[in-house]
Amino acid sequence: SGSAATIFAASSSAECQGGKATAEAKEIACVALAKAARAEVYVSRAEKARAIIPYMVGVSASAATFNLIFPALMKDVEVNPFFIALCPIIATAAAAISAGAVVETLAMGLQALGFSPPDRVLSVREATSEEKNLEVASQRLIPVLKATVPGIAVGALYPGAFVTKCILSSAVAAVTTAYAFAEAEAVCGECAT
Repeated sequence: SGSAATIFAASSSAECQGGKATAEAKEIACVALAKAARAEVYVSRAEKARAIIPYMVGVSASAATFNLIFPALMKDVEVNPFFIALCPIIATAAAAISAGAVVETLAMGLQALGFSPPDRVLSVREATSEEKNLEVASQRLIPVLKATVPGIAVGALYPGAFVTKCILSSAVAAVTTAYAFAEAEAVCGECAT
């Protein structure tokens, strides 16, 4: 009976320790699952921010293509110069939208990866006050300028005919938009791994 009591005490102690270990393992698994779910939310938001960019690539490429077609049409049909000038404007607007989307993708991607230094890129969702709105806008200003100024500068400074300037400006904007797409894909790819 003494050995039975010893066995009972040892097994009760082991059962208690095993129950605690199981509970701790469940708690750790739940915390890990919650963190993974939170990261997946940010990955989804990054992908949502990136989703507009392929459309902007198509818009800018179409504008550049139309800019090539209009001069060919001008030989046979009178084309209003407004349509020729509209193409680089549309392509540049697509480049600006893409640059803003890349910044938003980066903001969400950094949160998905768990990076949150004090000077990090803020998401539009975080712009809850006037101060935050200004910070979000300023974080997007430089990338938008980097995406738009080259095409505008080429169009303004390149010597030659108006049509040639418009073609080059549209092409530069289309290339900038495609580059933005590559950047956003890289961010989303980094988050997904």
